[in-house]
Amino acid sequence: MITEAADSGEPGVTEALEQVGYTLGSAIDDIIGAVNPNVVLLGGYLGLISRHLLPSVQTRLGHRLEVTAVEPTEVRGLDTLTDRVINGAILAARDACFYDPLALTHPLG
Repeated sequence: MITEAADSGEPGVTEALEQVGYTLGSAIDDIIGAVNPNVVLLGGYLGLISRHLLPSVQTRLGHRLEVTAVEPTEVRGLDTLTDRVINGAILAARDACFYDPLALTHPLG
């Protein structure tokens, strides 16, 4: 329902999603400042509405991503419900970052 309302341009829903995206961008900004990941994936319900959130997330992150000391971070939305393999990969990456954060200072691969 939220996606349909946003797609139809309902002002209240559009404004609310902009505020949510900006607030989410603030949280992502903190994560980038702490661990500087290469990618931030929005999954679950956030992924399903990500096309409506990402513009204001990017607006909020604009200043952070311009800092040369910070490696580029891409914010993506998984706009479909993901299967267990992808969820497992996301959890494994999160755990690797928590257990040995200095090992992930350079992109893998």
